[in-house]
This record gives sequence, C-alpha cells and structure tokens, in this order.
Amino acid sequence: MMKLYKSLFLAAIAAVGTLVSSCSEDGVYETYKGGASGAPVTYSFNNKVANYTYMPDDSIEDVKVTVTRNKTDIAYTLPLKVKVSDASLVVVGDSVVFAAGVNTAELNIHLTRDLNMGESAVVELSIDPGEYGIPVVEKPSELDENADSAAQAEYNKALAAYNEYTTKMADYKMTTTVTMMRDYSWTAVGTATFRDDALATIYGMDPCVAEAEMDKCDQVEGYYRLVNPYGAKFPLNEKGMYDADNTYYLYIHAEDPDFVYILPQSTGATWNSGDGTFWLADFAGYYIAKGNSPELVKSKGYGGKLADGVITWATKGMICGFNGDMGYYANTNGLYYIAMPGVKVKSYSAEVTYKGVFVDKSGKTEVVGSLALDGDASEAYVTVRAKGDDASAVADAILTGNLEAEKFKSGDFQIPFDAAELGSDLQIVAVVVDEDAVQAIATCNFEYSAGGSKWVSMGMGQYTDDIVTTAYFKDAKPVTYEVEVFQNPEKPGIYRIMDPYALGVYPYAQAFKESGLTIPNKGEKYLEVNAEDPEGVYIQNQELGVDDNFSFETIGASYLTQYDFSTVKQAGYLGELKEGVITFPAFYTDNTKTTVFQGYMNVGSSSYYACTSAALQLVLPGYTAPASVKKYAKKQGHVSLAPFKAKKCNSKRMPLLHTEYLVK
Repeated sequence: MMKLYKSLFLAAIAAVGTLVSSCSEDGVYETYKGGASGAPVTYSFNNKVANYTYMPDDSIEDVKVTVTRNKTDIAYTLPLKVKVSDASLVVVGDSVVFAAGVNTAELNIHLTRDLNMGESAVVELSIDPGEYGIPVVEKPSELDENADSAAQAEYNKALAAYNEYTTKMADYKMTTTVTMMRDYSWTAVGTATFRDDALATIYGMDPCVAEAEMDKCDQVEGYYRLVNPYGAKFPLNEKGMYDADNTYYLYIHAEDPDFVYILPQSTGATWNSGDGTFWLADFAGYYIAKGNSPELVKSKGYGGKLADGVITWATKGMICGFNGDMGYYANTNGLYYIAMPGVKVKSYSAEVTYKGVFVDKSGKTEVVGSLALDGDASEAYVTVRAKGDDASAVADAILTGNLEAEKFKSGDFQIPFDAAELGSDLQIVAVVVDEDAVQAIATCNFEYSAGGSKWVSMGMGQYTDDIVTTAYFKDAKPVTYEVEVFQNPEKPGIYRIMDPYALGVYPYAQAFKESGLTIPNKGEKYLEVNAEDPEGVYIQNQELGVDDNFSFETIGASYLTQYDFSTVKQAGYLGELKEGVITFPAFYTDNTKTTVFQGYMNVGSSSYYACTSAALQLVLPGYTAPASVKKYAKKQGHVSLAPFKAKKCNSKRMPLLHTEYLVK
C-alpha cells in the first residue's frame, strides 16, 4: 500500500549559487592535487559561506577571511577574484600574501560606513581555478524564448557543464561568500504552525505538521520570521540532526499578501553528514536572490499567498538543497503552509489496504479493502481503476462529477469493478474531498485475473541474491542458486522469480526458520522483474515475505515514482537484459565512495541500502551464467545468522542525471 504523496521527490534543478549555501564555521578544509608552476599545491577558504548578522545596537568590526594552504616552503602571493555588492560600501583586497613557513593568510573586509537596518553587504571570493588546472566554464547566455529544440538542447548541455564547474569549485572550497547584515528589531507574536513538505519529503517521508515561535519585524509591516523551525521541536528531528548551539530563522516576506517569498537560507538541520546542512527557499526568493527584481518575479507567477492567516505555495513552488549542491523541488505535494499564531488549519490523511476479491454466484466481482482516515477526513470516495491511471486525474474526475465513486467512512468496504474492462493490473483509489477540493489521495495496487493465471514456466534459471543474504548473514557473500522463472505471453519482457526466499529454494531459509524469523513457504511470494525494455530493467517495490516482511526495489524503480521512463533510463539508473542475463547498475551511497548499493530494502518508514556487493543478477533459463555470476555459486561453508546488519539509508535522494556516484 502507499499514499500518493509518499513517492520520492528527486527532481533536480539547476545548481544553486553561492548565495544560497549554508554557513559553516568549522574551519575544516580539504586537500586537492594540482597547482600552477612555483605555487603551493593547494589553497582553500576555511568556510564556503560566512554570515554575520548584527542587531540594531551592535557595532560592526572588520571581517577577516582565512585562506589555507598545505605547503609552506615558500612565500607566495595568491591572487583572488573578488565581487562585491556595492563598491562604494565594501573595501577588500584582491590577493592574500603567505609568508614562508606559514600556512594561513588573511584577507580584510572593511565597510566605509555603518549598515542601515535590513541592509546587507555581500563579498564573493574565488581562487583562480588555474591553480588546480581546472578550465574555466562560463555561464551560457539566456536563450531566446523562441529558440528551437536544437538550440535548447545545446543550451542545456552548456548549462550542465557550468553547473558541474560551479559545484566543483564549491566542493574544493575555492569559493566563499561573506554576508554582513544589519538586522531589524523583532517582537514575538506567538506560536505559528507549519506543515513541512520539503525536508521530510526529500528524505522519502510524509509531510509533517510542526510548531515554531513567530516574530514580526518592528520596522517592516508583513515581514516575519520563524524561530528554529527545523530545530529541537521539529517532530522528525533527533539529537544530532540539527545545530543545537545556534539559532536559525526562517525569514518570510509577506509585505504583499499576494506575493509572499522566502529567500534561500540555512535551516541548521543536517540529517545526513554526507548531504550537509539543509536550506530552503521558494522560487520567488530564489530568483530574487539571483538578482531579479521582485516586480519581474511576481509577473512570472512565482511566490506564495497569504489568505485567512495561512501562507501557501503552488505545488513545486519551493526549492531546497544541501550546502552548495544542486537544488531540488520542494512542496512537491503542494502541502507546505505556514499558519499565523491562533489560526487552525485542517489536516487530512487517508490510507487504503487491499484485502482480496469476492465473486458471488452471479459472477459479480467486488474488491474487499480497508480504509483508514485521520485528521479532518471523515469519509472518502473509493473506486477501482487500472493501475496505469493517474490517481490525481481520477481524483479530479470524482471532484467534478465525471467519475462515479462510492463513499465510505473508516473501516472495511466492498465495491464492484469490471475486470474485463479494466484489465488484471489494478489499483484502489481513495479520495478525500472537503470544501469543494481534493484534500488527500491514497492508492493501493493489486492484481486480479478473472480467467485464471496465464503465467507459464520457462524452466530453471540462476538467481544471485544480494538482498537478503548480505543483510542477514555474517560475512556471507551473495549466493547463486536455481529458481523457477515464469513469463506471461500477454506481458512479454516481464519475468517472475518464483519463491526466491522459500523453504526448499533459498539455501539459507532453514537458518531463518530455526532462528524464529519469518520465511515464506512455496507458492506464497515471487519477485517480479520488468524487462519490457531490455535496456531499462527495474524491480518495483514489492514485499518478499522475509523477517519483518520488508519490501525491495531497485534504485531505478524508486525514480520511476516521480520521473518518466525515458528520463530515468537516460540517467543510467535502470538495468539491462543482455544475452539472457539481467543486471543492475551500482552506485556509491555518498561521496566517500566506501559503500555501494543497487536498491533499497524498505521496512515501514525506514529504508536500508541493499545489494551492497553489487551482485544482484538473474540468468534466464536456457542461458549460461557468465563468470561474474559463477564465482558466487561455489559451495560456501556454514554461515551464521547475524542481527540485521544492512546500513540504514537516511535518504533515497540522489540528484537525477548526476553520475558522480556511479560505480564504473
């Protein structure tokens, strides 16, 4: 079962600029090879971003920026590229001088006058990439809106190269942005409520409701801020997942209720050290931070709205990311809101479960299921549709009266459906409607064939398990064994591995049983592989019947919940069927490149990296296993069942079309 809004939202967009990186004051730097003749090998700024905020009565001192090098044998003057927001306000040099024997040098930033409240001074610094032998890539000029597809393709290619270049510059700490800001004075106005549809959903979790104190600006009407919204009180945070030593504000510009925006800003939340600190903005604030005027951005339709004390944004009208990396669509379900203190917002939740199919003596076919409603959802429309139907379109058809559906409260239900018309791959769709709008959608897939099974055996193939064995058995390698493979003549390219983990089939099934863990019997479970496109193979999320009845999906399948097939295939996330052997690509879990994986094991709301030996394969009946499969087929000695040892996956997020983590 799944809720429609639980799908992964991995839509990567153009890499964000340095102004939206989060602040890091840790003083850590990394070492990289390269270097111009006569120069030390490496240089780096100690911080990618440094923000200095001054309250109305604070005095402003000069700011020192530290540059570090890893060799100290010679004196050296390092030239810097400098960009300032106002040349009449900011005084800064264009180089730093390293003395012999010293590994740090400082650059001084001085303001010629005091800052007014709400005013900022911004300095962007970068080390010449020539010091590392990195060729400079210029940002391509914006396309004319009438450009043809060929020009658009060329532009996209150039933009991708530029984004890769800027990301590399940031990763090497060859750039830094220093922001000095004079803050306004603020007055607390009470506790606000907000529903996060950004941090939670980028990590594959449901949107959640949270509370945070709200301040209003004393000098600017309609300017607000939330105090530590993603800190200790955020429901999904645990100790160590947020910066407990500092206060982070989410500043909200609602001076114009019809044009609310949030500039890019750090939240202080770090759920995965490999990702970095989470930042958030809406697209209006993002484009304003890029130098566009608020008037122009508003005219393009960006920004949120404040009505009846609640701020909302359009679906995918927000953007989020980590440190200085690529940006991702936020508010992907259209559920993000901020409610002013004292304002109550309705919430709706629905889940639907398939229980079976009932056929009476007259031949009438009904699906049996269960509906669970929560929050302000008291009833839902329920219907059966073909699996390929878009659930949102189904919901809209019900709302407009173009599709009939029965209405139910929480509990069990039975509804008739026409199997002959809809086919065998089906879904139950539950739609909550209130206040003349769709408030929640839940779906559940099932399969039913009125004429009996058309699946026929192809014979015995060889299956290499790198899902269960490497997760449960101490020091065990992936194991290859014979399995019966079925196909359906009406569904060419779709294969079912019958009973891959059943007693009498899976070599270590008895060890599971003796340990008191669940293992399926023959005839209870199969693993379905979709190879309709031999160059785009995937395994959709499906239960295996093992232990906690966890489910498994390949990496490509997780992306297909959000992207179209051709995009995911082009990005390299799908497997292939070649000469009778099905294989899947492997990726590193993060930039440390120490752990590989090919899919996810999902248990409840938790996910774990699966196939960590990159050995998941199926050799179809009638074909010979290549050496890469045969090497695992050697008889193994006794193996001990260990506690579940798969590495927890804090994020299913990996930028689409980003191949840095691809295992070559």
